[in-house]
Amino acid sequence: MECFVTGGTGAVGRGVVRALLDGGHTVTVLTHTPENGAGLEAAGARPVVGDMREPAGWIDQVRRAEAVVHMAQLTPVGRVSAKAAEAAARADLTATWSILDALDGTRTPFIYTSGAWVYGSSGDAEPRTEESPTNPYPLVTYKLEGERQVLRAARNRGVAAMVTRPGTVYGPGGTFARFLLEPNAEKGRAAVPGGGRQITTYLHADDCGAMYRALLEDPSPGEVFNLGDTEPIPARTMAEEVARLMDARPPSTLPGFILRLASGRLGAPLLGSHRISSAKFAQRYGYTYRYPTYREGAPAVVEAYRG
Repeated sequence: MECFVTGGTGAVGRGVVRALLDGGHTVTVLTHTPENGAGLEAAGARPVVGDMREPAGWIDQVRRAEAVVHMAQLTPVGRVSAKAAEAAARADLTATWSILDALDGTRTPFIYTSGAWVYGSSGDAEPRTEESPTNPYPLVTYKLEGERQVLRAARNRGVAAMVTRPGTVYGPGGTFARFLLEPNAEKGRAAVPGGGRQITTYLHADDCGAMYRALLEDPSPGEVFNLGDTEPIPARTMAEEVARLMDARPPSTLPGFILRLASGRLGAPLLGSHRISSAKFAQRYGYTYRYPTYREGAPAVVEAYRG
């Protein structure tokens, strides 16, 4: 298939692009900078430099595609203010509406990437399923509007549209590298938000990519799928395992009040628990994880990071 992907340079995107290329598909990726484009080209994808807020510059790529994935986000720099969060929401919804208009009546497979944060903090409750009530953090309230538009398009506009809600996707680059791998490598120690007691459902980028590929190759229009590994764990457990693998000191604690002051609206999600179940996807697609838990995934990521 000829696939078009927005946001193919983050942790989720890299895994998806790699999985699609490995599956023999042709991949065109919308990227914001020529520098990111060079890396994509080296991997075998075709980069298109553009701005998700200006669909006129790239929407023809959507019309030509046989499958489309929307993952791009407008990422605020520094403290996330209400104004920055609103700008990110407008950018995402502008891109989503434009993609749906371009795909109207085509039956083209389309994945809209939402996330586990739309459930809010799960605390110590049972893992959230796709049927669980949503209670999104203010930072990601707009994702529910995106989901509604996508699911409506699946019902009424002839688009094979689906929604994914990934947990915390990790790999040798992106946020996982910035907050865990790089501090351990460069300073000998990383810090965990709020002490790390919050439960996190991780997902290795390779498994995430394979899941997206399965959805595009055999679409389930109008469906929502949680995507995570099989064992939600405290964030500190992952941080301690990475430190051990990298011969670094055990992680320190970044106090919650400092995190909230420094990161604004991003603070609450980073301190919340996000326990989700991916049983629906695993059963529907008969999926076998390459990295079912952090025990298999963390060593692979550290090895890849070290090169």
